[in-house]
Amino acid sequence: MGSALAQAPVTFIEPVDTVVAYLDVPEDDELSIHLDVQNTSEDTLILMATRLFVDTVSPYNYPWMFGAEGAYDRFCWGPLCYNFGTDQSSTNASLLVTMEPGEVNTTLVTDYYHAGVVGTSTLRYCIHEVDQDPEAGSCHDITFRVEQALEVPEFTAEPALNRLDEQRWAFDLAGASVGAFRVVDVQGRVVFEQALNAPSGQILLPTLGWPAATYIVVLETPVARATESVFFRGF
Repeated sequence: MGSALAQAPVTFIEPVDTVVAYLDVPEDDELSIHLDVQNTSEDTLILMATRLFVDTVSPYNYPWMFGAEGAYDRFCWGPLCYNFGTDQSSTNASLLVTMEPGEVNTTLVTDYYHAGVVGTSTLRYCIHEVDQDPEAGSCHDITFRVEQALEVPEFTAEPALNRLDEQRWAFDLAGASVGAFRVVDVQGRVVFEQALNAPSGQILLPTLGWPAATYIVVLETPVARATESVFFRGF
């Protein structure tokens, strides 16, 4: 099921469909997603919220118990954030949400906690009237996909420089796809710089007119660097 039902008086506004998280990213321990809704009918609506399970990882801590294993969830609607594992918002008149025609409400928030469990959970959130079947209201599914680790390429080898002649240098970025080549004089001033967008290749240095001196040649990638001290005759 996607966004709001075709004939439903409440519409989800550009809702998120899928959230991807990683066990090795601390910020992903709690996934908090806002679901904004709008009253697209011509009537004043008094509404509550229901969370349904389409599919969950195993183990899933439901009914929620403190200290039990498994992923778990909670949601907020109106003036209140409900306890972990709560299925429906309160029917107490003071906790229902009144929406005028055209009004947008931003209080529906879903919080998903993976608790170290890898896999996919799909939760359905429905906005509906008190005596209405939740799925006869407006519903939207969110899939939370938790993976073991965020895959970040690691380039452990140092980039390599090879001086071919006075002006030509060959470079190898050791697996990286971007880098930078610089020549710095003894006072630390950059006299030549070029961005590199290939894993290897050659660079032609415009050394004509350079003072005869020792320079530092630097080759950098996002994770490593190589330097070499070299004397240019400065034709």
